[in-house]
Amino acid sequence: MIYVLMFLSNMFSVFLLGIQSKNVMYSRYVAAVVTSFGISVGNFLFAKFAANGGLIEFFVCAAGGCSGIASSILFHDKFMRPKNIVVKQSVEEGYAPFKFSNGDKIGIL
Repeated sequence: MIYVLMFLSNMFSVFLLGIQSKNVMYSRYVAAVVTSFGISVGNFLFAKFAANGGLIEFFVCAAGGCSGIASSILFHDKFMRPKNIVVKQSVEEGYAPFKFSNGDKIGIL
């Protein structure tokens, strides 16, 4: 049972960190404040369950983190992405992974 709690608490934390990244990117102030509270809860639970862990606990937590970030990207792209942003389909179109419908681009440093 403790492994399930460690997995879920880290998945929850990393999921919210991924969502928070998008909140900051799109200047969503209220969503960022609410998400910060959730991140604090997830971090508290993670520290509580994983504080004295060994190698098995590390891999359980790492699996939770991997699941959390992948699911946050899927969730954001499905439910939260602003409607005026189109994901580029090809690297040949330029360096920017996103572009606005008016042609402006968001690039990677």
